[in-house]
Amino acid sequence: MEKILVLDFGGQYNQLIARRVRDHRVFAEILPYTTPLETIRKNKYKGIIFTGGPNSVFDLSSPPLDSIWRMSWMSHTDYIAEAPEGYEVIGTTPDCPCAAMQNVKKGIYAVQFHPEVTHSEYGNQVLYNFLYEICHCKGDWVMDSFIDDTVARLRNQIGDKNVILGLSGGVDSSVAAALLSRAVGKQLTCVFLDQGLMRKDEGDFVEKTFTSLFDMKFVRVNCAAQFLSALKGVTDPEEKRNVIGEEFFNAFWNEVRKQNDKGYFAQGTIYPDCIESGKGDADTIKTHHNRVKMPKDVEFLG
Repeated sequence: MEKILVLDFGGQYNQLIARRVRDHRVFAEILPYTTPLETIRKNKYKGIIFTGGPNSVFDLSSPPLDSIWRMSWMSHTDYIAEAPEGYEVIGTTPDCPCAAMQNVKKGIYAVQFHPEVTHSEYGNQVLYNFLYEICHCKGDWVMDSFIDDTVARLRNQIGDKNVILGLSGGVDSSVAAALLSRAVGKQLTCVFLDQGLMRKDEGDFVEKTFTSLFDMKFVRVNCAAQFLSALKGVTDPEEKRNVIGEEFFNAFWNEVRKQNDKGYFAQGTIYPDCIESGKGDADTIKTHHNRVKMPKDVEFLG
């Protein structure tokens, strides 16, 4: 399968960039900028897209970059006044003398703006040209094949072991539950925490949905009193989110210990949650409940 790498430098548009690439029927994979060059070479990507980041290039704490990549990445707070040797300026604005540049011989193309956002009038065409005219992608990837491949990979990896999943009823954990259910059926146990913070009767709706549509074990934990007690007197929104996150993990892992079931732990997290929670070098917008520090006695074996 042909792939495009989105190398993440802490930008909060990394998932949007990957989404736009996939919209063009090309699979995109996101890796942090700390990924070793040897790993990138082994994966034989058709092309690489660098994201922006929150740091100025003049900031000594900005993410470092292997020397093989230098003079080819730009951010918004700084601009390149003059293109380096071997590069041709192909786009300008009244405020940015080098809005786009290229080095055809090296196969390096850089833009100052965000082609992945809808506000960029021809941004979609820019990405299309990169994928098909420069990287020569075939565009034979579709989401259906991704689902089938994911289910097959999960089934092969899990084998005859059991899986326990923290289920909130949201899109992220629900999709994870659906994929795992298709892969391993009753080897999956979903632990649903009814923490008293959902809409009226929503807990009953979640239970009915997952017990009727999926072949899995379903465990409901009614822990509203625990959550509401922990939140009493807390008014700061970010502090509330951290309290909810801590109680979520405490309640979930207490149930896991009761199950005493050796196997895999699964968690569904959509990338916007990771980004907003300050994933990697990205700034924190707001912390999500499943992005707080986990209990100390939880062990992961690879």
